[in-house]
Amino acid sequence: MNTQIVSSPYMHPGKCASCGNATAHDGRQFLDTGISIPKYGAVYFCSLCIAAWGRFFGLLDAALVVEAGKTIENLTEQNRILREENELLRNTISALHLLGFKSGDDVSVSETNVPDTHNTPKAITGTVGNVSGTNSRAVKSVAKPRPTNLSGSKLDL
Repeated sequence: MNTQIVSSPYMHPGKCASCGNATAHDGRQFLDTGISIPKYGAVYFCSLCIAAWGRFFGLLDAALVVEAGKTIENLTEQNRILREENELLRNTISALHLLGFKSGDDVSVSETNVPDTHNTPKAITGTVGNVSGTNSRAVKSVAKPRPTNLSGSKLDL
């Protein structure tokens, strides 16, 4: 048996044995099975029929596999970025603990008038415990415990 892929069925009957299509104008290719049946001729199957059969067996379309690969790459990159941000946040929390800041303490943040860009940090001024002053990213004050959203602020101490 000499199986091969051909652009169009060239032996009689010259069509897909499943759907009867004889042309490749829609981009399909044909599998020449290398089998010839008496009173019928050469047995060909088109790529569309083979793809449909593959789905019955749980096989995936090539375009779907490529799309899934791109999605995996994007999610992997997002995961890497989130891991880096998480490490920075954990380091910030450790630094705050060294300065006497305790879990549950409220941290209020005051930002100066700096243009909002992704690469320009906002200056934050204030105090944490006994530490005060202006730092490119310091904490303003410690007050009553309450939930606080510090998203967008990175604290370097």
